[in-house]
Amino acid sequence: QLVVIDEAHNYRNPDAPTRAGVLRELLRGPRRDLVLLTATPVNNSLYDLYHLISFFLKQDSRLIKRGIPSIKGLFDEANSEEPGELLGLFDALSTNLTHFFREREHLDLLVESLRAEEPWSKLRIWSAGCSKGCEPYSIVMALREAFPDLDQRDFKLLATDFAVSVLAEADRGVYPQQAMKGLGADDIAQHFEEVPGGYSPRPEVRSPITFALLNLIEPWKMRGPFDAIFCRNVMIYFDNPTREALIRRFTGLLRPGGLLFLGTSEGLTGNQPDLLRVAP
Repeated sequence: QLVVIDEAHNYRNPDAPTRAGVLRELLRGPRRDLVLLTATPVNNSLYDLYHLISFFLKQDSRLIKRGIPSIKGLFDEANSEEPGELLGLFDALSTNLTHFFREREHLDLLVESLRAEEPWSKLRIWSAGCSKGCEPYSIVMALREAFPDLDQRDFKLLATDFAVSVLAEADRGVYPQQAMKGLGADDIAQHFEEVPGGYSPRPEVRSPITFALLNLIEPWKMRGPFDAIFCRNVMIYFDNPTREALIRRFTGLLRPGGLLFLGTSEGLTGNQPDLLRVAP
């Protein structure tokens, strides 16, 4: 069986040894009849080759169980069924690398900006692509440390993702010991409580956050304005026209002087006259 996936497009980092090694092992193994050439665009996004291979291998038992002869058949069947079935496939393909206080300099910049605007009483933030919840919880923790009276201010944070399972994990908010790496004992004691299975953010950290399912490519119901939008390490999977369109849409939901945070590996694309770069 030969599966050719968008052979006209090169996947990211084609020389990365881990991905090359995975592909070599796949071709040497029992599924050597399955050949993956590149990443595939799904909803205008480009998924990492490694995760595609992992996904296909994970779906092997599912194919047999449901009597589906090929990966293409799996996608065709999912596309013809309820939306939840296709969302499950997207969920399996998603990259969900995250940890608390990732790219801490962004949180420092947010705090610095808000301190310059004191006194402020209302704050609206959107974490777009929140994955397992580390980002929105980190934002709240950083703000609580900087503004001890945060509970007396009107602060709300919207956290969205299109991967159903990770969004459920984020809402549940239980993290094993290994997920707490990088957090000091004081941080854990101040912001977390011990629960069965690990640690969970305290109620005062969770209360400003609303988790919601959202595909960034589709229309958005929220109208803003937001004081800050975080969309970090998400648009690396999109082509340039999609990135440009998303940045324009984000900009349209920011208040004047609002902040848009992108991942350090990302950058502005195209002409964005309404944005001014304030930090690398």
